Amino acid sequence: MDYKLEVIGIHVSDVDVSLTFYTEQAGFCLDHDMSPREGMRVGR
Repeated sequence: MDYKLEVIGIHVSDVDVSLTFYTEQAGFCLDHDMSPREGMRVGR
C-alpha cells in the first residue's frame, strides 16, 4: 500500500504572499482558492 500526503493546513498571516511562495518558489500546485465565509480564505 502506498501512502501520500496531499493536504496540510498551515495558518498564515497573508494568504496571497503564502500562495505565491508555495506555488512559485516551492513548486506546489494550487487546486483551490476560495472564501467559504467572510474573513476566512482557503488555498490548497
